[in-house]
Amino acid sequence: MTILNTKLFEEFPTITVEQWEQLVIKDLKGADYEKKLISTNLDEIKIKPYYTEKDLVENKLINVNPGVFPYIRGNVVNQSAENRQEVCVEDFSTAAVESQEIIKKGADSMEFIFGKNQKISQADFKVLLSQIDMTKNPVHLRAAKYSAEILESFVEYCKKEYQFPEKIKGSLNFDFLGYQAISGQNPKQNGKEILENLKPVLEKCSKTIPNFKILTINGLIFREAGSSPVQELAFSFSSAVEYLHQATEAGIEPEKLIPRIAFSFGVRSDYFIEIAKIRAARVVWAKIVETYCPAQPEIAKMYVHTTTCNVNKTIYDPHVNILRTTTEAMSALLGGTDSLTIRPFDSIYYKPNEFSQHIARNISIILKEEAYFDKIVDVAGGAYFIENLTREIIEKTWTLFLEIEQNGGLYEALKKEIIQNKINDLVQKQMMNIAMRRDILLGTNQYANPSEIVANNINTEIIDTNLFSDTETDFKPLKIFRGAAEFETLRLATEKQEKRPKVFLLTIGNAAMRKARASFAANFFACAGFEIIDNAGFENGQSGVNAALNHKAEITVVCSADDEYAATVPDIFKQINGKSIVVVAGYPTDCIEQFKSLGITNYIHIKSNIIDELKKYQHLCF
Repeated sequence: MTILNTKLFEEFPTITVEQWEQLVIKDLKGADYEKKLISTNLDEIKIKPYYTEKDLVENKLINVNPGVFPYIRGNVVNQSAENRQEVCVEDFSTAAVESQEIIKKGADSMEFIFGKNQKISQADFKVLLSQIDMTKNPVHLRAAKYSAEILESFVEYCKKEYQFPEKIKGSLNFDFLGYQAISGQNPKQNGKEILENLKPVLEKCSKTIPNFKILTINGLIFREAGSSPVQELAFSFSSAVEYLHQATEAGIEPEKLIPRIAFSFGVRSDYFIEIAKIRAARVVWAKIVETYCPAQPEIAKMYVHTTTCNVNKTIYDPHVNILRTTTEAMSALLGGTDSLTIRPFDSIYYKPNEFSQHIARNISIILKEEAYFDKIVDVAGGAYFIENLTREIIEKTWTLFLEIEQNGGLYEALKKEIIQNKINDLVQKQMMNIAMRRDILLGTNQYANPSEIVANNINTEIIDTNLFSDTETDFKPLKIFRGAAEFETLRLATEKQEKRPKVFLLTIGNAAMRKARASFAANFFACAGFEIIDNAGFENGQSGVNAALNHKAEITVVCSADDEYAATVPDIFKQINGKSIVVVAGYPTDCIEQFKSLGITNYIHIKSNIIDELKKYQHLCF
């Protein structure tokens, strides 16, 4: 009865942060606290092992409600993100049927992707859109060369076919600054002239379809090039501000353009970072808009679209991409995105079919209908860790944004290659992390399936196709980055061989160590698609040598404990060298000089650059 009448938490003593720290330091036994427990991400944000209420003391945004400036917790109290699906338009009738089917199967909105040089008339829009109620299912248009003409045709179609066109929602993916970034080419007209030519169309839009966004800031471009979250935001805001400057010079009031801007961001598998990024984006944009002193402060509300990135997607073991896009979709929805495109898991190497599109579409449906992600506003609000990440991203984004502005804005920073160099520096770090397996791409640089063959099931025209031409450029364009590309090149090179190299694991000695080293070696060479021949273990080196020679393996990996290598490796090497490449699993420092004098120089270990090593062994075997 005493226990029942006692409040639960009174049974536990209050533990201070200082007491926690003392216990942690004690358990570290002299190890460096920061090196062991504090990690640093690509944006140099230090991630602590834990956060407490004290970390929120100086956070002035913690008590901001949803729908209240600066909109850290979202634009409205009740909001459900659009489940947007892409439709490539080659034939208008076919695309119309496809979009109708997609809506029936659960998509909320369509993004129609038109050809680079495709013109679209009012009559074409009637064929494409007549069966879609754009007041319920927003339509987004992605065009290139003829965006202005397409927009004008669209406005006229809406005006003619809808009684209340002002209720139509959607966007036009018009972004000539983004095109410059990926093409490296200056347009024939400057930004001011382009916007001057668009001004009459923009005025028509404002009168006819005021809820339709006519300018999209494509942060996704920077993300797909390998940028960090902070870089993506800072460069996107620099692009938006440059548009506002050019609009002002063209006679367009910023206050009229701001509410017509949409932002498109990429989302990767940095789960908590991506949640915080979207929250931070709304705050920074609201602060930027505030500097224009708008008569209606609510125009600072930001429309955010997110798309799952291809940076971490893989050709090998492709169904893992489904898991990756699921976590990315979760973080986008929890961050408060307004619409979401989940790319099909096979889209990086194949034209998506009905199955992969169905899976992509249903991820969003499950998260909303079964996991209720659209029922609670800003689930992450108040979480010590995410609130701190949000604050850090806000501060670092603002600092980088000011740096770009001080260098003349986005276009000047591109001409000076400031943006390209900043992104490239991070790409090099990411590539090294993947090559050293600090960052894992499951099925590609770790736990690869060596028997998987994909060469006959991929469309090589899709793989890593750049969005830009190879013609002469005015400045260095951004390049698409995909972390798995180098590993996949290795695997595909192996597949092209008439006979895959065999890797024989000569396991001997200490049972625990030989098993661990064999597992490591198998994973290592499987990443290049080599055939792995594993063994339970040999009683002595001679029996292992005989087995290796019988299998005619191109590579023999000796797997044992460091302190046993001196007694076994020299004899194994003497008998096999010239018939098979001898590799030692591990790096026995006490034996290195002795082995070097015997001609033993091949080692694989946890600090090996797996890309460089596998290229070397391919060269030796092919």
